[in-house]
Amino acid sequence: MKNLTKSLTQNQKQFNEENWYDNYQDEHEARGSHRAFIKAHVGHTSYEKRDQFNNYSEYLLSVLGFAAGFGSVWRFPYLIYKNGGGVFLIPYFLILVLVGIPSFYFETAIGQMFQRSPPQCFEIANRKWKGLGVFGILLTLNMSTYYNLILAYSIYYLWESFKYPLPWKIDDIYTSPEPWNTEYFYKDVLRSSSGLESIGSVVWPLFFCYVLSQFIVYLCICKGITVSGKVSVITASSPYILLFILMIRGLFLDGAMNGLSYLFSPDWSKLYESQVWVDAANQVIFQVSTGCGVLIVFGSYRPMNQEIIKTSYYIPVITVCCGLLASVVIFTFMGYMSNVTNIDINDMPLKGPDLAFIVFPAVLVQMPFSNILSIIFFMVMIFLGIDTQFGQIDALATAIEDEFHGKNIEYKGFSIQMNYIRAGVCIIVSLSAFLFCSQAGFFYLDFVDNYSVSINMFVCIITEIYFYFYIQNWEEVEEKIKINIGQQTPNYMIFLMKYITPLICFILSMIAIYLQILDIFDQKWWVAILGWTITLYPYYSIYHYYSKYKDIYETPKSYPTNCTELNELQS
Repeated sequence: MKNLTKSLTQNQKQFNEENWYDNYQDEHEARGSHRAFIKAHVGHTSYEKRDQFNNYSEYLLSVLGFAAGFGSVWRFPYLIYKNGGGVFLIPYFLILVLVGIPSFYFETAIGQMFQRSPPQCFEIANRKWKGLGVFGILLTLNMSTYYNLILAYSIYYLWESFKYPLPWKIDDIYTSPEPWNTEYFYKDVLRSSSGLESIGSVVWPLFFCYVLSQFIVYLCICKGITVSGKVSVITASSPYILLFILMIRGLFLDGAMNGLSYLFSPDWSKLYESQVWVDAANQVIFQVSTGCGVLIVFGSYRPMNQEIIKTSYYIPVITVCCGLLASVVIFTFMGYMSNVTNIDINDMPLKGPDLAFIVFPAVLVQMPFSNILSIIFFMVMIFLGIDTQFGQIDALATAIEDEFHGKNIEYKGFSIQMNYIRAGVCIIVSLSAFLFCSQAGFFYLDFVDNYSVSINMFVCIITEIYFYFYIQNWEEVEEKIKINIGQQTPNYMIFLMKYITPLICFILSMIAIYLQILDIFDQKWWVAILGWTITLYPYYSIYHYYSKYKDIYETPKSYPTNCTELNELQS
């Protein structure tokens, strides 16, 4: 153990990430306890060397692209407008500091220190709680299916944007009952049925767009993070550039200032309404994207000695900037639409798919160069969506690869390469197109979104923090951070992670459960059963692994300290 202590001291003073797998060649015997620890906890001692981002910029843009998402365009602007204008930013930034940044730091640190996907991060610590990691992966699987449908809508609209005139154009907006073509979206694109029970037939143009989007995702992630990280440099930065172009155009439109006044005019009385704080907290969790395991996976692709604290501030704040930029774009164009049609902005549908696929396209069609502007807008939507899908599909594939100890799975004499694993994940997600691209697909999008995400993301954050702070020993993780990075987690960050973040998430989860229970009385019995099945089925993973290993008592052990002990010594 003296050799081990000496080696770790040298590692702390002069750490060379390029030589992780070349150092400590003579220390195998001294670190036999770590080999035994890993084997006892995960049942094997072999992993392939883990891929990593080529540089910090790739990591930064990959996470920014994943976190920004569609909500930055169609949800964040509406919430600012609905909840008191600029006043909404007060509870938003407060909860970002109390919940968003600490939970982002926590998940990134766990992934970076253990260099594994969520199931293995919990398995290494205590295999009874491996189900917590599987829980997050199942949540990601749920989200990836319906999220891909919105991406399919965007691809379809991009294709239609090359037609002249634009197919959703109304001949005379002044004599029409409303200046936007609602029927085009619901009748021509979705061919929407009457509800969940009327599934109808498959809408094949949407089905093709759905599968095409997964094929594009596969091409970008089939070679792993080293390739998808390079792609993200383009796809994650492009939405900001294109939104900036739209903002410049929007600011010169007649009525633009009227739209911005609607957006940012403060209503201080809103600060006393509980719904404003609930909306702010929900948006923080969804926009920072904690609680689904993807940030743990992204963290696992970083070098163990890379700084975490500043990153945990940069990325959440930049995602807010993306939302603010999109808000300015949306409301300058809404102000123009109000000026042209004499319809008050309050009377326009400003939330969700109606904003992105009905109202905003209707605004663009009234302007010069409408085709070009439509192409730019739907390219923004596609880039936002495809970056999120990169993260989700990669997290699903990485969890499978880590479960089988490496990028190439050896099973009963067969070798399955990484690109086949990722193709399999994309195919599985694509199979959901038969439901989501049916005539009832739009209803199932909203249905699965409501039941699979709202409660479970909060529960996932609570249970992750509870495990590492109250069941295991967070000080062990903190020691790994200190050795590899050379800095400690600030005391205020530990206090927030241990007490404030889980408390706020618990309150939000109770509110979400209460609202979901109220919905039961407005639904048919089979819809309620199906919805709660979607909500509860991920919890089976927790029960399964806990019951499987419940008779095995495991005391908190010292975690492997660096990447050498976690990789090279497992060979």
